[in-house]
This record gives sequence, C-alpha cells and structure tokens, in this order.
Amino acid sequence: MMALSATPFVEMRIGIPYGVAAGVSPVVAYVLCCAVNIAMIPIIYWGYENFFELVCSIPGVGKGFMRLRDRTHRRSAKLIDNYGPIGLLLFVAIPLPGTGAWAGCLAAWLLEMPKIKSMLSVAIGVLIAAIFILMASVGVISLF
Repeated sequence: MMALSATPFVEMRIGIPYGVAAGVSPVVAYVLCCAVNIAMIPIIYWGYENFFELVCSIPGVGKGFMRLRDRTHRRSAKLIDNYGPIGLLLFVAIPLPGTGAWAGCLAAWLLEMPKIKSMLSVAIGVLIAAIFILMASVGVISLF
C-alpha cells in the first residue's frame, strides 16, 4: 500500500483503495499513503533537477530541452503570475491519474516556481486529493 503511494503517476489513487480493500482502516490508509507521498516530494524535486541537469549536459539534447523549457516558461508566465502556488495546488488536488505529486513537482520545476512554495502547494494538494480518493474508496462518493 505504501509502496504503491510512492509509485510515479498512480500514487495514492492506487495505494488508498488497495489498503482499504485489504482491510486496513481507512484512516490508517489515508495517513500512511499521504505520509509516504508527501515524504517523496523533496526527493522527486531533487531527482528532476539532477536528471535534467544530466540530460542538459548531453550534446545536442541539452540545448533542445532548454529551448523547450524556456518556451514552456514564457507561455505560462502569465498563468504562473495569476495562479502560481494555488493553481499548482488545484492541479495536484484533482484526483486523476497524472495529477499527483510527481506531475506537480515536474510542473513546478519546468515552470521554475519557488521550491518551498511549490512543495507546500503539492503537499496540500496531495492531502486534498487523498480525501476524495478515500471517500470514493469507502463508498461515500461514487465516481460514476
């Protein structure tokens, strides 16, 4: 259950339902999955920085990647100015595949958002998304 919560892009969307289905208390499943997912945030962010630093050092690949990153940043500068950390929080809080801590950290890194604010936004988004996932897992809300 906890290992599933650290898995890229599925994260708690699999971890919490698996834990509840396995007979773990829903509150315990929520706390453990959130704790693992939030603990991963600085590691994920650091991993992206180091991975892309390595990619950028490859001749031919680095310049193309940096152009892509600059273009992404230019096109989204207004979006960041308007929504910034709140927009990132809402992006992560939507409990859909590909909108969790891994994607939130990637977006924050690509958009060159301040590290501490973006990590806090991702963490709060994780807590909110986990509430929706937990409610769906115990049958409080129906996804269909």
